[in-house]
Amino acid sequence: MKECDLIHHVYWKMRLKFERKLEELNLNFLHVQTLFILRNGPVEQSELTLKLGVVKGTTSKILQHLEARGLIRRERVKKRYLVHMTEEGKAVLQEIRKVGQELDSLMFEGFTPQERETLRELLWKMLRNMGWEEE
Repeated sequence: MKECDLIHHVYWKMRLKFERKLEELNLNFLHVQTLFILRNGPVEQSELTLKLGVVKGTTSKILQHLEARGLIRRERVKKRYLVHMTEEGKAVLQEIRKVGQELDSLMFEGFTPQERETLRELLWKMLRNMGWEEE
């Protein structure tokens, strides 16, 4: 199997395991992305649409779900909506981080710290080769 195929399989296996855990929290990947965007403070709904890379209707459905769960609240400011994460949303975000840490532990079981660092360096090198700027 080629390296690209292996990377593809690792990504999908990781994502499937993560999404199964999210289903237990009644969330999906876009819900989680939205909460991570909101972790540093309120964001305008139109900006969320851009950051998520989705259409307005999808953003609206995401926010309706999160609002119904009490994880966010929307505030009307003139002709725009400002989206805030609630305390409940912050608590759920902590649960999501724990899921990520558990997945991380599973994926790197049996790796030495040096192997992890080497893998990290190689993955960054691949991303830079494809034009990615490290943030």
